[in-house]
Amino acid sequence: MDLGTKVLLISGGFFLFALILGLFGKKMNDD
Repeated sequence: MDLGTKVLLISGGFFLFALILGLFGKKMNDD
């Protein structure tokens, strides 16, 4: 696996993680 792919995977995973965290936090605030 080359560096470009690794960077893409890491940034993509981080983006997904932040998105899920944001959605989860929103759900907690709605209650």
